[in-house]
Amino acid sequence: MSVKVKDRHISKQHCLYKARDLMGYILVLTRPREFDKDGKQICKPGLLGEGQPLQAFGVDIIKCGKGIHACCYEASKINLKDKDTLTRRNDYHNKAIEYCDSIFRQIDLCIFQYARNSNKKRRSFEHLARLTKITKEAIQDRKNRDKLIFEHRYVQTKSFRRGR
Repeated sequence: MSVKVKDRHISKQHCLYKARDLMGYILVLTRPREFDKDGKQICKPGLLGEGQPLQAFGVDIIKCGKGIHACCYEASKINLKDKDTLTRRNDYHNKAIEYCDSIFRQIDLCIFQYARNSNKKRRSFEHLARLTKITKEAIQDRKNRDKLIFEHRYVQTKSFRRGR
């Protein structure tokens, strides 16, 4: 089954797009309260935007989200040429997966500490967990595709050389 030419860039950048979606939702959750010049409130704060303990979780989750995006971005810039480039790309993807696992642990603690009695908070944290899971699956899928692409190219090159 082949990928259409117009959709090839999407499949290559899929995990980066998912990391951007995740980071966008994290920024919504950690948005602080904003006021205009007259002192009127412009927008409501996110769930992790007010209160010292929640802001501490928000900062950690932002760091992890930024790490996921940075790792996916750097990995997408590497072209697969040889074993070394595959290893470097996998290293970036492994770091991004570690950041995803860190977000899962922090969400679990946030739900346990602050969202047991609030359905709104629990649903927001569950949505963040869903987005993190989708991002992690996209990264894992990209790793598997890279491995298959590299093995397929390597087998073709190796068998071609033997035929000479």
